[in-house]
Amino acid sequence: MMKRDLVDELYKIAYKRYREKYPNKDFASIPNFLDSLWFSIEGELNRNGYDAARKYVEEADLIVLR
Repeated sequence: MMKRDLVDELYKIAYKRYREKYPNKDFASIPNFLDSLWFSIEGELNRNGYDAARKYVEEADLIVLR
């Protein structure tokens, strides 16, 4: 599997967590939020590997959006 595919898989998990916590939030209206989320997952994957990146998207504290 290509690295981009792994990041996309993990991104879907993180996005789902945000959707559950903030069901009415329009994420597209927050400048660079979705890009930042994707790149933070990619960075975690590059630095610490898949298992750490998966734990990051499943368990890390979510950024509080107001």
